[in-house]
Amino acid sequence: DTDGTISPSDPEVCDGVIDHNCDGQVDEAGAVGSTMWYFDYDLDGYGAGIGVLSCSAITDYVSNNADCDDSDIDISPDASEVCDGGVDNNCNGLSDDQDGGLINGSTWYLDFDQDGFGGAQYTLTSCLAPSGYVSDSSDCDDTNSTVNTTALEMCDGVDNDCDGLADDNDPAVIYQASDIVYADLDGDGFGDPSNIDLACAPSSNQVLNFEDCDDTDQYIQPLAMDTCDGIDNNCDGQVDEGNSQGPYYLDIDGDGFGDPSTMFTGCPTSTSVTNAEDCDDNDASHHLCEDCAMILNNGMSIGDGIYEIDPERANVPFEVYCDMTTEGGGWTLAARQDPSEQFTLTDQDINFSAGFDPEFTFRYGNDKIQRFTPNVAWRIVSTSVNGQIQDHAWFKPACVINWLNLVGAHNSVNQPLDTDCGIAYTSATFNQTISNYTQGNCSYGIGQNNSGQYCSIRMSSCAWQSVQEGGAAPCSVSQVNNYTLSLWVK
Repeated sequence: DTDGTISPSDPEVCDGVIDHNCDGQVDEAGAVGSTMWYFDYDLDGYGAGIGVLSCSAITDYVSNNADCDDSDIDISPDASEVCDGGVDNNCNGLSDDQDGGLINGSTWYLDFDQDGFGGAQYTLTSCLAPSGYVSDSSDCDDTNSTVNTTALEMCDGVDNDCDGLADDNDPAVIYQASDIVYADLDGDGFGDPSNIDLACAPSSNQVLNFEDCDDTDQYIQPLAMDTCDGIDNNCDGQVDEGNSQGPYYLDIDGDGFGDPSTMFTGCPTSTSVTNAEDCDDNDASHHLCEDCAMILNNGMSIGDGIYEIDPERANVPFEVYCDMTTEGGGWTLAARQDPSEQFTLTDQDINFSAGFDPEFTFRYGNDKIQRFTPNVAWRIVSTSVNGQIQDHAWFKPACVINWLNLVGAHNSVNQPLDTDCGIAYTSATFNQTISNYTQGNCSYGIGQNNSGQYCSIRMSSCAWQSVQEGGAAPCSVSQVNNYTLSLWVK
């Protein structure tokens, strides 16, 4: 009663000592200066529910009611937001991915190519995977949906399975039939079909083709030229084909001269030669033709010109000039007389001392001329055109010329003349004479000089008896100065 602030009518004041309202209690509930206390059921330091006023702390009560779930010690304003299916762990009204303070969100990786595997470049942290994101970051090319850690390594220059290895460097590569390669050990660019391997890219001794038939020789391959060596150089299954060597000719009789009718190109054989000079390939002792006609008939002609012949196969050849075009060709020039170059009286060769030249006056002697065995005719041709000398005079092939054989004599009417070889004809049919035959004239070799204005063509004249000079069937010796005459045989 000494203190005016203490009485039953005074409020209780929180001071922990005095019973201000004289109810026998100190600092009871409702005292002035009391604090609101809240029950902390989960004892996490945060209370909830309706508070209780008290001057001092009450057991299991706290001064706040900030706990949004007082039944879970892990839920309070001090808790960290974690991914737990929508629980507001820190009581800020946000849960899981809504709370920017989430501490245990997963890292998600952008899956740009939508193959189920993300790249490591673009990431997000959240409880649930954002759209377009995945938990995997193993994709080494997130722009290509065929490239990821579960893809099969293929031959395409790409690390398909993201193991850091590509194509042949990756032991897990899956080869296709198109990845077969062939060994090219000889380096010619063509592979051995029996030596195969699998590779995305051929090595330095491998190729993609299998066209080599001998991989030990770089000169045997499809682009090689097939040479004459008994080997299939170009791998086409044939030997020595397609060669254009030659021409070659068969030499059946083995005399070194070929039969022109057996010409072939390609590779030579053991019985072939490069020349076509054998007129009879069944006789090794003789190869030259007997005359120009035989050369032509055997296909050995190369046109008009000088050839070597061997009449009667006497193995005594000599040069002749062959006309391979006129009157069917095959004519041998036996004599030629230019104007003013009259033959001398001899049965020997004339004008051969400087060599054979068919452009000038010459005549074969009896040793050659009588070796000819014509089956067509003897033919004398002059340069006269419809003049006094017959341009063409034909004589029978059976005539054998002897340059010193006088057949008849001038004015010797009692000595018969050679009616076969003394008569000239207009053609090889021998059905029309150039002039009538008379016995009053002489003949020297081939030809007949008839009386009158008709003159047969011959290589000598009756003038031999008087002037010892030869003409070629002139009606008078003076006409020799005007015309060139040639004697042909076939």
